[in-house]
Amino acid sequence: MCCNLDWFIVKRIVRWSICILVATAILFTVLYICLFAIPFMGNEELTEEFTSSVNVDDYYGGGTSERVRLLDDPQESFTYRMNLIEQAQEEIVFSSYSTTDGNTTRIFLGALLKKADEGVSVKIVLDGKFAGLTKEAEYAFTANENVELYIYNEASFFHPTKLNACMHDKYLIVDGEYMLFGGRNVGDFWYGDESYSGDLTLDREVFVYGGEASDNGAISQVRDYFEQIISEDVCVLKDGLSDKKREKGENYAAELVSITEEYYSEKSASIDYTAETVAVNKITLITNPTHAGRKEARVGYILYRLAASSDKVFLQSPYVTLDAEHLSYLTGLTQTCNVTLLTNSIGTTPNLPAYSNYYVRRKNLVESGIDIYEYQSEDSSIHAKTYLFGDRLTAIGSFNLDERSMEIDTESMLIIDGEKFQDNVKETLATYISTSLQVGEDNKYIEDKNVTETKASFIKKAVYGTAGTLLRPFVSLL
Repeated sequence: MCCNLDWFIVKRIVRWSICILVATAILFTVLYICLFAIPFMGNEELTEEFTSSVNVDDYYGGGTSERVRLLDDPQESFTYRMNLIEQAQEEIVFSSYSTTDGNTTRIFLGALLKKADEGVSVKIVLDGKFAGLTKEAEYAFTANENVELYIYNEASFFHPTKLNACMHDKYLIVDGEYMLFGGRNVGDFWYGDESYSGDLTLDREVFVYGGEASDNGAISQVRDYFEQIISEDVCVLKDGLSDKKREKGENYAAELVSITEEYYSEKSASIDYTAETVAVNKITLITNPTHAGRKEARVGYILYRLAASSDKVFLQSPYVTLDAEHLSYLTGLTQTCNVTLLTNSIGTTPNLPAYSNYYVRRKNLVESGIDIYEYQSEDSSIHAKTYLFGDRLTAIGSFNLDERSMEIDTESMLIIDGEKFQDNVKETLATYISTSLQVGEDNKYIEDKNVTETKASFIKKAVYGTAGTLLRPFVSLL
């Protein structure tokens, strides 16, 4: 009898202990999610000091020696960045949100290391959660005395209130005179070399040739912005390798450099940058704040002001995922100007969280009077972020039409004043439009015999439709 009673007590103690542990785990998880999400929900009010400082006329100019070229083709973009690195003499500055291991990534990283071995200063800043560097690559850069590798807001379990913030900027500066700037990350599906057979992610960059304006033009502005990013307390310089890690890094660096040298022996070519570029009137960098917290929507506000002062606006973004307030600004533009949106279709998009919100609310955009074109393709999707205002201003960079770009991530755009350059952009966008279908007033595609709809499966539509509804309360985090 006594033994049975003791065993009964033991079972009750075990059962209650398990219940307490489960309840504690659930409570901790809920608390952690709250600490992760709540600091980044809602809208950060723009200060009067900032809004009063924005003058649309400031983005127009009378002339500069800066020259630019649109880079839309993936392989051409890779050729440009490799040639720029090859000719570097003094300094390379590189920023990227994501790098994905692959053939082009290894060639590119090897090129940076090769120049560092030759005495060129190489400075790199990558996002702390999506940088994607392999450990061997990280060791290779850290081990090189001519490389400074910075990581922005590295993921830390013990700092959930900052975990959401990312560095989303992408640019490459060589010797303070040449720059690639846009939305393209590093990976085979961004460049599509001969060895890659998967789906492409289509992005866009602008090449800036500084010329005499390099001391006070766009390149100088972006270079200063880089210094601002790496000076943030959440940006950490990688150093302090053990002997074993250093040896591993040096061995991997030698492997990467060898791959790069083979590439250069087969594909190195000179580029006449003056002949390939066009003159512009002015280039202005606009950015969000660089701290790792909820930010003022500075880029979004400036783009809105430029749109509101124009008679026609063209928007290209992978998706439109905005909260009610920001969505009202977008739809309200149709009261004063013609607005055209080019984005992915449900058949081409690979982004469930962000696109699903657009998918279930597309009808609201159509009803507002926005002309919507959705890209159709079996093997590629749009990732480019480009915005045209009137006939002169073009914005190219990292800013998506989503809440992350509005108020969570660091973002940067170049506002380029130049009719000829915008004409070049329009020609490129026309090729996308020619393979897109327009959404009619009934929220269905207008038939076009020259364009075939990229069909999405019933399951994909159902999943995106459900996610778009369920994730609506969390739109400020998407």
